[in-house]
Amino acid sequence: MNYSYKKRLKKELFENNFLEHNFQITYHIEFIEIILDNKYRYILSYDYPFKCPYFYINGYFYNHFLKLKNHHLGKILQDYHFECPCCSSMINFWSPTRMLKDFIMEYRKYKKSYQEIYNIYFIEKIVGKIIDDKYLILNIFYYL
Repeated sequence: MNYSYKKRLKKELFENNFLEHNFQITYHIEFIEIILDNKYRYILSYDYPFKCPYFYINGYFYNHFLKLKNHHLGKILQDYHFECPCCSSMINFWSPTRMLKDFIMEYRKYKKSYQEIYNIYFIEKIVGKIIDDKYLILNIFYYL
């Protein structure tokens, strides 16, 4: 069994101030479970950091969060040149240089992007029948 994960976990927990939060670590036979602030949950194999952990937000699998649920939102993502969360997530480009806190940072980044996409969607619904100019819709979005 690879014990490099212990040193890495200890380093991450101290460097990223996890100790200042409500967290718990549970060692299971096949994996390690870390729960942070009763909101974020990591499932790590004993091969961590060489294998990407599973990440959950409020019990919801992170991979499902990354996928757009509506084809209109996907069209907005393409038309307004937003970064595709599903394609560019660090899950697809995992390396041992990544840390657990990077998941939270990426989640917050994409959550903000989703809010922006939804705002553009609603602006298009309201003024899209009158205005069909993407630049004008973006100006309205940035004004609000």
